[in-house]
Amino acid sequence: FLVSTSVYPSGAGVSTGFKRQLEPTSIMSVPTYSNGLAIGRSQQSSGSYHGRVQHCAGRKAGFRKTTVRVLASAAVSTELKNDLMIRVARGERGERAPVWLFRQAGRHLPEYQQYKQEKNKNFLQLLEDPEDVAEVTMQPLRRYDLDAAILFSDILVIAEALGIEVTMPGGKGIQVPSPLASPEDFKQRIPHISEIDREFVDEKLAHVMAAVRRIRSKMAEEDISVPLIGFSAAPWTLMYYMVGGSSKKNQENGEKWLAEHPEESQALLDLLTKVVVEYLSLQVENGVHLIQVFDAMCDFISPENFRKYAMPPLET
Repeated sequence: FLVSTSVYPSGAGVSTGFKRQLEPTSIMSVPTYSNGLAIGRSQQSSGSYHGRVQHCAGRKAGFRKTTVRVLASAAVSTELKNDLMIRVARGERGERAPVWLFRQAGRHLPEYQQYKQEKNKNFLQLLEDPEDVAEVTMQPLRRYDLDAAILFSDILVIAEALGIEVTMPGGKGIQVPSPLASPEDFKQRIPHISEIDREFVDEKLAHVMAAVRRIRSKMAEEDISVPLIGFSAAPWTLMYYMVGGSSKKNQENGEKWLAEHPEESQALLDLLTKVVVEYLSLQVENGVHLIQVFDAMCDFISPENFRKYAMPPLET
């Protein structure tokens, strides 16, 4: 999984893009392993305000590393009893490596399985209710001595906000049953970029923002004082699912769109970039302390196209 981590003081915005000009930046190596445990080890940035983050894409045969830029705020949230994660992300040398459960890894917990059964809801249904999201986010924190919480959510909530149906049939993973079939389909089904603004994203993803606020409230109630990590899929990963529908089938569709419809592909990526920037901005304003950007589908784009199409949105 490709992970980009940035730190902002609670209440700060990122509306100017993924790389709001805050200083100093840091270097943070984030290996993410197949068991869902993510461990950060940082190094101090030397002589440059633009640090780099090393990333790992997990495969059965090993790990593939790539690199993107990251920016971390100079401000530390004084409200936290445990701010190790923030300090390490800023590039400071921590007393140990911070530990947190990787995105959605709490689903392995027996209390999660019991809660889901009691609520008689599937994964996607849980995501719709801020109270459910808050409860599931809190479960790993109660069981383990972790250095951060991570929002219980999914990378495809943005696709849903744009009118794309998302399903999760048992044992098959998350899917888009009716992906975009052509540029004409894109124009007919997806809102025009001129319609995408802060109000649009806030309305469509209001349940996520309510969940962030509820998580912060529950953390205070239970005296669990660690940073809350928010996240989003990167534009390329969103496009991959929106035109291909699955991580297991039609894996060539994204590259096919780039080759056959370069202008429309760029238009889709531009639109998705605008949504992601506003989405992450709102998460920060509603209470997350750090944000991550997942480009999980980079196994299915060539290095050349990654540099041309996938990387520029991350540098916006």
